[in-house]
Amino acid sequence: PSEQRIAMAVLLLEVIRADLRVTGAEIEVVVSSICRACGLSAEEARQLLGEAEAKRLEKNALNGATRVISSEFSREQKRYLLELLWMVALSDERLERHEDSLVRKLTRMLDMNHLDFIEAKLKAQADSSGEYRTS
Repeated sequence: PSEQRIAMAVLLLEVIRADLRVTGAEIEVVVSSICRACGLSAEEARQLLGEAEAKRLEKNALNGATRVISSEFSREQKRYLLELLWMVALSDERLERHEDSLVRKLTRMLDMNHLDFIEAKLKAQADSSGEYRTS
């Protein structure tokens, strides 16, 4: 898998771990997001997630992942990634402060602005079903 794919998967994994509990729904949203974004099968996406999980545990993994994405993704690709991050954050039907804070931080680290942050959140909410509560 490419460095860009692993970097994207690292960020998605960070979001599902932000609230300190990982649900099956969150994992499935990450798998389907990777399938759509990278054109991979579910099996290939799960393999990529395994590699990304190992990478995520390395020192400075978040900085490394955002550096790869900032330098190699177009602005549109980064906007799409922000939408995917929000889809994952919203997938358990409860938006935790830690998730919101992490996506906000990643937005800055990816050299995106507050408007990108808001637009991605609104698009993810529109694309998701269910009501979301902020805690």
